[in-house]
Amino acid sequence: MRNLKRALSLLLSSTMVLGMLVMGSSAASYKDVTSEYNKEAIDVMEAVSVMVGDENGNFNPDQKVTRAQMAVVMANLLDLKVDDFKNAVLPFTDVPEWARPFVAACYADGITAGTSATTYGSNDTVTAAQAGLMMLKALGYFQNQGDFGGDWQLAAVKQASKIDLYDGINAGATTALTRNEVAQLGLNTLEATMVEPDGTSGSIDLGDIVIDLGGTKYAEVVSSSSYAQAFADKNDDKDGNKYTVQLGEKLYDGDLKKGDGDTKDDFGRKADTWTYKTSEIGTYSAEADATYTAEVKSEDLYKDLGLNKETKATVYTDGSNNNSEFTIEKNNDNDSLGGNGVLVEAYKDSDDNVTLTVINTYLAQVDGDYDKDDEELELASLDDVKSYSGTLSSDDFSGLDAFEDEDYVLLTIANDEVKSIEKAEVLNATVTSYTKDKSVTADGTKYEYSESYDASNLTYNLKDEYTLVLDKTGYVLYTDGVEASGNYVYITEFGNEGAVNSTLVANAYFANGTTEVIKVHGDSNLDDNSHAGWYTYTTKSDKYVLKVVSDAKNSDNIAAGTQITENGKVTINGFDSTLKANSKTVFLIDDGDKVTLYTGIKNVPDIKVKDGKKAAASAVVENSYVTYLYVDAENCSIKGASSSSSDRVYILDTSYDESINENDDTYYTYDAIVNGKETTINTTDNSYVAGLYTNVSYDANDYVDSMDIVASNDNDDYNMYKDFGNGVVILYQDGVLTFGGQYAENPVNLVLADSYKIFVVETDGDVTTVTASKLAKDYETTMSFKGTVYTTLDEDGYVAEVYCQLAQ
Repeated sequence: MRNLKRALSLLLSSTMVLGMLVMGSSAASYKDVTSEYNKEAIDVMEAVSVMVGDENGNFNPDQKVTRAQMAVVMANLLDLKVDDFKNAVLPFTDVPEWARPFVAACYADGITAGTSATTYGSNDTVTAAQAGLMMLKALGYFQNQGDFGGDWQLAAVKQASKIDLYDGINAGATTALTRNEVAQLGLNTLEATMVEPDGTSGSIDLGDIVIDLGGTKYAEVVSSSSYAQAFADKNDDKDGNKYTVQLGEKLYDGDLKKGDGDTKDDFGRKADTWTYKTSEIGTYSAEADATYTAEVKSEDLYKDLGLNKETKATVYTDGSNNNSEFTIEKNNDNDSLGGNGVLVEAYKDSDDNVTLTVINTYLAQVDGDYDKDDEELELASLDDVKSYSGTLSSDDFSGLDAFEDEDYVLLTIANDEVKSIEKAEVLNATVTSYTKDKSVTADGTKYEYSESYDASNLTYNLKDEYTLVLDKTGYVLYTDGVEASGNYVYITEFGNEGAVNSTLVANAYFANGTTEVIKVHGDSNLDDNSHAGWYTYTTKSDKYVLKVVSDAKNSDNIAAGTQITENGKVTINGFDSTLKANSKTVFLIDDGDKVTLYTGIKNVPDIKVKDGKKAAASAVVENSYVTYLYVDAENCSIKGASSSSSDRVYILDTSYDESINENDDTYYTYDAIVNGKETTINTTDNSYVAGLYTNVSYDANDYVDSMDIVASNDNDDYNMYKDFGNGVVILYQDGVLTFGGQYAENPVNLVLADSYKIFVVETDGDVTTVTASKLAKDYETTMSFKGTVYTTLDEDGYVAEVYCQLAQ
């Protein structure tokens, strides 16, 4: 391959961090390698000492790989004599000393080259194309410059994809690879068949003329040696004496072996077992022919597996078979397997024999801190869900010290033995609705229950906050109540619904910011306290059982001039004594039009009672701090409630859509161009006209609550030019756009920025983007342009945007 050095001198290559001096144990013990990573590849790479972890027991699978580090991978993979290159002279000036022998060895062997004549790009991250090319050269490809055609990157990616080097790697040609991806690329290369030139010349020599025939033709390497059978690959000749040679067979002289796929893993899945010398690396399941995480019916399996007859499938559930079979029929939508969150994998062999594996997710909760002395973790079971209790040892599982007391953990279990453990995703969310034994909606998102969870008797207090534990596929495995703001509500008034046998209703403001009229249950302990104030609640049927917060602090007579809240200060004034707030205090501020929720004293706006007015407020106080505060701020000035921005908004026309949000607030949606992009805006004002607006501010709902229309042409940044009602021509030449023509009395000359946009807005709000020359071509011969022109300027004073609002 050494004849490639000159041809590839402009190509990039890459390397990766290995923790070269650290001897790692099996990759199965890496703390940070979970099932989402290419575990088989990491295990094999570790076993043959190509890639190992760090001194902390981590593999760092998400860490990007540099070019210098990739040289280490390739040197280790090919067992290059690195020690011979410790004092090697390199043409590159940017190779650190630790990487010099690795880069030099790869460079001398034609595996890698520099980014220029004098630079190697040691700290650059390696891309999929670069790493793939290095692996291809290790396999024997690209021995001549003509093999690359006109684009080395395209040629490398095309060939690597053709022989499946990128299987299990989701990356584009220029994507920087991670350690996890490089490990998979390395394993794919070890399993790939080596090639050699087939003897066909790449050119025809006619004396004075040489005709280039293009790239070299390569043939698979075959051998009758025993090492060529280490990967149980295909026989290559009629007599059965020769086998194709994979790189891993050749490099390790048959000591690295891969099974023939007839093995089953702990869960009953078709699997391969890897061994190196006398040690077993591990058993890894093959890729399933079909995978499901929800209920799958017989007829779906029939179609997905391409069956043409009724089939009896062998079923393994959590590793156990128990002579279980499942009939797969073409038109049977009754028989089914699995369910929400249950993993069902289907494997079919060449004779249409089918194996189905069913793997459940089990849930447990950590019971106490990790026992450092015995290196054990105690797990407790939970009710109404497939669960587990017992003790896990660090002899069997790595990274147990990362779990903390009361963590929820997901487990897989095969034949009553735990096979994997990881933290569950936990959401603390407010429940707004639920469908019994089917789903729950929290914080606006609907979650279905896992098949493993018996939720038939589960009920929720709506607007309470709960802990939802999710499995890896997003189904709810468990629900637990937590102390939260959801069980407090502020009632502004009570009333009756209906004339006969009337139902008591109340105008309720919940401590999560939502508002509604609720039905009050007869069990409510109201007595003489049926007045505005804070209440706790539970739900019964579709009604609320209210209990007054008797020790709430109330003030109905906060005097004019009182600064009730002040941004960033912990004090709240207007009560008999000054109250204290903190970062967890929930504020419900009622300005007369809507109630807005703020959390934390630093986030609430400044509220001051107006002159000649009075205000009211009510507070729930716990441990000397206000937890919830309702302020009737209709007679107050509120500063800081809106957030200002430097946005520029162009309203396209006066029409809008009117909507109601979950807080019963009305808002309006306009078609608009915001910061140069066509979109929509939500506003609290329905009086906007078409035009360009600045000084845009937003309320707590991110609705526009204020902005100013551009109405003159004397601004440094934004301008509106007179309505060309009588019509003008438009000219364009050498970067200058002119409205009015060369003979007009007062033409408008716009010097365009190098990068500009021109929007033409029709009277119905439709908008098109055009070039300056196209705009001039449309209006240069007649006085046909009628409308208003708005512009925005860039920091250098040139016109960046032009809005042409056409008139009727």
